[in-house]
Amino acid sequence: MKTGQKTHFNSVSEQAGGSKTYLFNHQDIRDCIETLRKQQEGFTSPKQVKRETSDASKDVIIAAKNKRIKELEEENQKLEEELQRIRGKIYDQM
Repeated sequence: MKTGQKTHFNSVSEQAGGSKTYLFNHQDIRDCIETLRKQQEGFTSPKQVKRETSDASKDVIIAAKNKRIKELEEENQKLEEELQRIRGKIYDQM
């Protein structure tokens, strides 16, 4: 639970460095793991939240990115025009 992973026999055996067989054979440990699993049923993992992202929210993100790209392209165009004017003034001074 501290690492943010769901509690199940595989994750406990990896964290503890022991075998799953040991966890299954000791009833008190097995009960504890099963209780933690039941407590976590209501929680969603970050992977699950990412999968549940709806198409509508993806469309909003894409629209925001497209707007930002358009703003940056307009700013870039203005800066290029200003650069050309400045280069023209420098050339005239020569």
